Formats: sequence, C-alpha cells, structure tokens
Amino acid sequence: MILLGMLHPFIGKQRTIYRTTIGFTLIPAILDAIHALPPFLANLAFFQAIDNFATKYIPMFSISMDFVPFLAVGLIGGAIIAKLTGQSFKADDTAERAIEAREDSGAAVIEPTTSASEMSATND
Repeated sequence: MILLGMLHPFIGKQRTIYRTTIGFTLIPAILDAIHALPPFLANLAFFQAIDNFATKYIPMFSISMDFVPFLAVGLIGGAIIAKLTGQSFKADDTAERAIEAREDSGAAVIEPTTSASEMSATND
C-alpha cells in the first residue's frame, strides 16, 4: 500500500491497479498466516502441505519477503490491463477542485483564535 501511495502521482486512483496489486499480495499474506500458525494447527497435514509447497516454490518465502514478486506481478499486470482497456492514469485532482469550489463560493475560512504559544503559556 505504501508503494501504491508513492506511485499515486503516476497512477492516480486507478482502481484496476489497486485491485490487482492488493489481490495478488493477498496470496502471500494467507501463506504467511498459515506459516505462522500455532503448532497444534501447523502440524495438520493440510497446512503442512501448503507450507511445504510455499517454501519450495514461492520465491523469498523463507525470508518473509514473498509478497515482493506478487506485488510486482499485480502492479505490472494491473497497469497493463488498465492501459489495454483505455483507462486514464491521470492523478486525481479532487482535493484541488474542492479547494477551488470553496474559494469560489466565498466560504469563510475559520482562523484559530489562540496560537499554540499562547496556549502553552496559559498551561504553565
């Protein structure tokens, strides 16, 4: 999520990219949860088989960085899907439009009546 936030100026609020990236990173999150199960559950054959599979075939699983390849696939795949479907990568300007609308409407801006230094002086 942090990486998606840092890429916001380039991808905007592109739902396809966010959904594919989060969807793909959900897979290693579930695998890590299974890996961290308490022993009485981790020793069940079903969970042992999943853990052995992940350890053997998922890159970086043993060092708990298994989300990185899934994140990359989700991010790149989402960008490709968004591009192929003609979706815009323009950054969202909702905040800027809200500020302009407030300025245009003549709404008064409420200024604080007490400064921080005055407040600390009264608390002493």
